Amino acid sequence: MTGAQALTTLYGANYKFTDNSYNLVGFSPRSFNSFEEAAIEGSNSRIFAGIHYRKSCNDGLAQGKKIVQNINSQLKFKK
Repeated sequence: MTGAQALTTLYGANYKFTDNSYNLVGFSPRSFNSFEEAAIEGSNSRIFAGIHYRKSCNDGLAQGKKIVQNINSQLKFKK
């Protein structure tokens, strides 16, 4: 989520995009309405695969947001 939150800070909360990363191996493109939506889907995929528990994913999403908020409060970026 840290990456998604950082990108949201730069491009806005409603930045729509399509991920074509896995086209070469036969997967269809995935479209998202925001970076947060993509992060949540990634988090859910870890739960469905049995890699993580829901609580750890939810905590990770929350911590990612806090990390970026802390960085943004300390650094001022030019846009």
